[in-house]
Amino acid sequence: TTTTTTTTTTNSTKLHTIIDLEPGDMLYLPPRIPHCGIATSDGCITLSVGMRSPSAKDLISKLAELMETSLEGSSVERYQDTDLLDHIHTTLQQNTN
Repeated sequence: TTTTTTTTTTNSTKLHTIIDLEPGDMLYLPPRIPHCGIATSDGCITLSVGMRSPSAKDLISKLAELMETSLEGSSVERYQDTDLLDHIHTTLQQNTN
């Protein structure tokens, strides 16, 4: 048997709830609910798992990082017109004559 005690504070009043679970039972408590689980027999364990959702900033940063590392070779090269300056120079000379 596992005994879980939860404490809820409402308007400065603390409420205690004791829940006895049998082997194979599971109790879900939403985030930010303080609790204390005690295994009262050898065949039981208590386990608390917390998960954190990433912020929008974390998601966008990771996406940008993945995009940066996934682009390779010619897909990240900028367009270059190596003859452009020569073409402009020639055109300007022709127009001034």
